Amino acid sequence: MKQFDAHYLFQAAGDIIDLNAWAPDNVIQELEEFHKDSANIKNSRDPNELGAKIAYEYYKAPDSWELPKNATDVGYLEFNTGSFLYPHRDKWRKLHTNSVRCLCFLNYTRPTDYCFVYDNKIEVLEPGRWYAVNTQKVHYGFSFVDGVKHIGMALRFDDNESVEWILDKLSFPQPIQTKTQENKDGVLKHF
Repeated sequence: MKQFDAHYLFQAAGDIIDLNAWAPDNVIQELEEFHKDSANIKNSRDPNELGAKIAYEYYKAPDSWELPKNATDVGYLEFNTGSFLYPHRDKWRKLHTNSVRCLCFLNYTRPTDYCFVYDNKIEVLEPGRWYAVNTQKVHYGFSFVDGVKHIGMALRFDDNESVEWILDKLSFPQPIQTKTQENKDGVLKHF
Protein backbone atom coordinates (compact mmCIF):
# COMPACT_ATOMS: atom_id res chain seq x y z
CA MET A 1 0.00 0.00 0.00
CA LYS A 2 1.27 3.46 -0.93
CA GLN A 3 2.16 5.74 1.97
CA PHE A 4 -0.51 8.32 2.87
CA ASP A 5 0.47 11.69 1.45
CA ALA A 6 -0.15 15.12 2.99
CA HIS A 7 -0.30 16.77 -0.45
CA TYR A 8 -3.10 14.41 -1.48
CA LEU A 9 -4.98 15.19 1.76
CA PHE A 10 -4.98 18.93 1.03
CA GLN A 11 -5.73 18.45 -2.66
CA ALA A 12 -8.71 16.23 -1.83
CA ALA A 13 -10.11 17.99 1.26
CA GLY A 14 -8.95 21.61 1.00
CA ASP A 15 -6.23 23.70 2.62
CA ILE A 16 -7.99 24.19 5.97
CA ILE A 17 -9.73 21.02 7.10
CA ASP A 18 -12.00 21.11 10.14
CA LEU A 19 -11.53 18.01 12.25
CA ASN A 20 -13.87 16.26 14.65
CA ALA A 21 -11.31 16.84 17.38
CA TRP A 22 -11.66 19.36 20.17
CA ALA A 23 -9.51 20.79 22.93
CA PRO A 24 -10.86 19.98 26.40
CA ASP A 25 -13.31 22.56 27.79
CA ASN A 26 -10.86 23.44 30.58
CA VAL A 27 -7.76 23.59 28.35
CA ILE A 28 -6.88 27.22 29.20
CA GLN A 29 -6.87 26.51 32.94
CA GLU A 30 -5.01 23.25 32.27
CA LEU A 31 -2.34 25.14 30.32
CA GLU A 32 -1.79 27.57 33.20
CA GLU A 33 -0.87 24.58 35.41
CA PHE A 34 1.07 22.85 32.62
CA HIS A 35 3.28 25.92 32.11
CA LYS A 36 4.21 26.02 35.80
CA ASP A 37 6.20 22.78 35.46
CA SER A 38 9.38 23.53 33.51
CA ALA A 39 9.77 19.79 32.79
CA ASN A 40 6.95 20.16 30.22
CA ILE A 41 8.67 22.97 28.28
CA LYS A 42 11.19 22.03 25.62
CA ASN A 43 11.78 25.59 24.33
CA SER A 44 10.33 29.04 24.84
CA ARG A 45 10.58 32.26 22.90
CA ASP A 46 11.69 35.56 24.34
CA PRO A 47 8.45 37.58 24.42
CA ASN A 48 10.45 40.66 23.37
CA GLU A 49 11.34 39.11 19.98
CA LEU A 50 9.61 40.07 16.74
CA GLY A 51 5.86 39.86 17.24
CA ALA A 52 6.01 40.20 21.06
CA LYS A 53 4.17 36.95 21.77
CA ILE A 54 4.60 34.17 24.32
CA ALA A 55 5.56 30.84 22.76
CA TYR A 56 6.30 27.40 24.19
CA GLU A 57 7.29 24.15 22.54
CA TYR A 58 6.37 21.12 24.63
CA TYR A 59 8.06 17.76 24.97
CA LYS A 60 4.63 16.20 24.49
CA ALA A 61 0.98 17.19 24.57
CA PRO A 62 -1.03 16.80 27.75
CA ASP A 63 -2.89 13.46 27.73
CA SER A 64 -6.26 15.24 27.96
CA TRP A 65 -5.76 16.56 24.39
CA GLU A 66 -6.14 12.97 23.10
CA LEU A 67 -3.60 13.47 20.32
CA PRO A 68 -1.51 10.72 18.76
CA LYS A 69 1.52 9.88 20.92
CA ASN A 70 3.85 10.62 18.01
CA ALA A 71 2.64 14.22 17.51
CA THR A 72 5.66 16.51 17.08
CA ASP A 73 6.24 20.24 17.33
CA VAL A 74 3.53 20.49 19.97
CA GLY A 75 3.31 24.07 21.11
CA TYR A 76 1.49 27.11 22.39
CA LEU A 77 1.28 30.73 21.29
CA GLU A 78 -0.22 33.56 23.30
CA PHE A 79 -0.84 36.95 21.74
CA ASN A 80 -1.60 40.26 23.42
CA THR A 81 -2.76 43.53 21.89
CA GLY A 82 -0.33 44.39 19.10
CA SER A 83 1.26 40.92 18.97
CA PHE A 84 1.55 39.38 15.55
CA LEU A 85 2.70 36.36 13.62
CA TYR A 86 4.53 37.68 10.58
CA PRO A 87 3.66 36.35 7.09
CA HIS A 88 5.44 33.05 6.52
CA ARG A 89 5.25 29.51 5.18
CA ASP A 90 5.94 26.40 7.27
CA LYS A 91 7.40 23.05 6.25
CA TRP A 92 10.08 24.36 3.91
CA ARG A 93 12.99 23.82 6.27
CA LYS A 94 12.06 22.42 9.67
CA LEU A 95 9.04 20.17 9.39
CA HIS A 96 9.03 16.79 7.74
CA THR A 97 7.70 17.21 4.18
CA ASN A 98 5.07 14.46 4.46
CA SER A 99 3.41 15.91 7.51
CA VAL A 100 0.56 18.18 8.41
CA ARG A 101 0.25 21.05 10.88
CA CYS A 102 -2.80 20.95 13.09
CA LEU A 103 -3.91 24.18 14.76
CA CYS A 104 -6.45 24.88 17.47
CA PHE A 105 -7.42 28.48 18.27
CA LEU A 106 -8.71 28.35 21.82
CA ASN A 107 -10.37 31.76 22.14
CA TYR A 108 -10.89 35.14 20.46
CA THR A 109 -11.37 33.81 16.95
CA ARG A 110 -13.33 36.77 15.52
CA PRO A 111 -11.27 39.00 13.21
CA THR A 112 -11.95 42.00 15.45
CA ASP A 113 -10.11 40.16 18.27
CA TYR A 114 -7.46 38.12 16.44
CA CYS A 115 -7.23 38.34 12.67
CA PHE A 116 -5.94 35.15 11.01
CA VAL A 117 -5.03 35.63 7.36
CA TYR A 118 -4.49 32.57 5.20
CA ASP A 119 -3.60 32.77 1.51
CA ASN A 120 -4.64 36.46 1.50
CA LYS A 121 -8.08 35.78 3.02
CA ILE A 122 -9.30 36.35 6.57
CA GLU A 123 -10.32 33.00 8.08
CA VAL A 124 -12.60 32.56 11.08
CA LEU A 125 -11.96 29.29 12.91
CA GLU A 126 -14.23 27.73 15.50
CA PRO A 127 -12.81 28.11 19.04
CA GLY A 128 -11.45 24.89 20.50
CA ARG A 129 -11.64 22.90 17.25
CA TRP A 130 -8.57 21.30 15.68
CA TYR A 131 -7.88 22.02 12.01
CA ALA A 132 -5.41 20.40 9.62
CA VAL A 133 -3.85 23.37 7.81
CA ASN A 134 -1.68 23.47 4.72
CA THR A 135 0.89 25.83 6.19
CA GLN A 136 2.99 25.77 3.03
CA LYS A 137 0.75 28.63 1.93
CA VAL A 138 1.40 32.09 3.37
CA HIS A 139 -0.38 32.72 6.67
CA TYR A 140 -0.13 35.28 9.45
CA GLY A 141 -2.13 36.95 12.18
CA PHE A 142 -2.34 39.90 14.52
CA SER A 143 -4.09 40.53 17.79
CA PHE A 144 -6.34 43.36 18.90
CA VAL A 145 -6.94 41.97 22.41
CA ASP A 146 -4.91 40.44 25.24
CA GLY A 147 -4.86 36.74 26.04
CA VAL A 148 -5.34 35.13 22.62
CA LYS A 149 -4.26 31.48 22.95
CA HIS A 150 -3.44 28.94 20.23
CA ILE A 151 -2.06 25.39 20.37
CA GLY A 152 -0.61 23.36 17.55
CA MET A 153 1.15 20.17 16.54
CA ALA A 154 2.55 18.34 13.54
CA LEU A 155 1.69 14.83 12.43
CA ARG A 156 4.10 12.89 10.24
CA PHE A 157 2.53 10.40 7.88
CA ASP A 158 5.26 7.79 8.06
CA ASP A 159 3.32 5.58 10.49
CA ASN A 160 -0.21 4.24 10.80
CA GLU A 161 -1.03 6.01 14.09
CA SER A 162 -0.98 9.51 12.57
CA VAL A 163 -2.77 8.44 9.40
CA GLU A 164 -5.50 6.63 11.34
CA TRP A 165 -5.95 9.60 13.71
CA ILE A 166 -6.36 12.16 10.91
CA LEU A 167 -8.69 9.93 8.88
CA ASP A 168 -10.75 9.15 11.97
CA LYS A 169 -11.13 12.88 12.73
CA LEU A 170 -12.12 14.08 9.24
CA SER A 171 -15.52 15.75 9.08
CA PHE A 172 -18.00 14.01 6.78
CA PRO A 173 -15.93 10.89 6.10
CA GLN A 174 -17.13 8.30 3.65
CA PRO A 175 -18.83 5.45 5.52
CA ILE A 176 -16.98 2.16 5.73
CA GLN A 177 -17.84 -0.02 2.75
CA THR A 178 -19.30 -3.35 3.79
CA LYS A 179 -20.01 -5.03 0.45
CA THR A 180 -18.43 -4.90 -2.98
CA GLN A 181 -20.14 -6.26 -6.08
CA GLU A 182 -19.31 -6.18 -9.78
CA ASN A 183 -22.07 -4.66 -11.95
CA LYS A 184 -23.02 -5.78 -15.47
CA ASP A 185 -20.27 -3.59 -16.98
CA GLY A 186 -17.57 -5.16 -14.79
CA VAL A 187 -17.31 -2.06 -12.55
CA LEU A 188 -16.95 -2.64 -8.83
CA LYS A 189 -19.69 -0.97 -6.77
CA HIS A 190 -19.57 -0.50 -3.01
CA PHE A 191 -22.63 -0.60 -0.78
